[in-house]
Amino acid sequence: MSRPLRVLLVLLLAVVLVPVGLFLGSGVVRLVQLDAARDRAAAERDAGLPAARASAEDALDGALAAVRATGTGAERARFAELSCRLESVDAGWVPQSYDDVCVVRAVAILVLPEGTEVGDSCEGLGIPDPPDRAEPRTFAVAQRGPAAALTAERPWEHDCTSDLREPGTGRTLVLEGDRPAPPAPGEAWVVVRSEARVSRTGLGCRPFSVLFCGGPRAGDLGRPPEGR
Repeated sequence: MSRPLRVLLVLLLAVVLVPVGLFLGSGVVRLVQLDAARDRAAAERDAGLPAARASAEDALDGALAAVRATGTGAERARFAELSCRLESVDAGWVPQSYDDVCVVRAVAILVLPEGTEVGDSCEGLGIPDPPDRAEPRTFAVAQRGPAAALTAERPWEHDCTSDLREPGTGRTLVLEGDRPAPPAPGEAWVVVRSEARVSRTGLGCRPFSVLFCGGPRAGDLGRPPEGR
């Protein structure tokens, strides 16, 4: 092989191998960074969970007191869960990074007296704001409507809150209680729901993403508390 041909071959190999090497090296660095970020997210989640859970329960109790004052039936179900999902941090329409966002959701379901007319969709009920001692990112809402719509496969089509029949998207861990059993025909419910922020931790991008920042795989939430 002539010298010019060998030089050309080396240059061609360099053009191919250098970018590949940089890509693989960057991916390995991101992989290490993601592992550290997952550990940090778990630590921040564990640290924030007790206060967020207490805040969500306080907000739920306050909303329930206001709802019960208007007259409702028995409590059908009550549960609290930890829910985490990835949220993109965008520049325009392009994701630049991803955060792992966790909340505590507390839900109580009350049965309205038999014969209560509620229509085909859900309607919001006026409730007080959470107490001043609640975390800044805590809120509560209340709705009443037909139980069949609230537990439908697509409850939002009836203006109803979601995630009652089964967990929504993301990772969910039930902390206390159980989701409601299927409703009786014609049953009407009041659903009171509060939510408090637990943590928000930057995870970056998926290692070895090409061109655009892909969503990384977040860490597991662990096991349910004792007694579950």
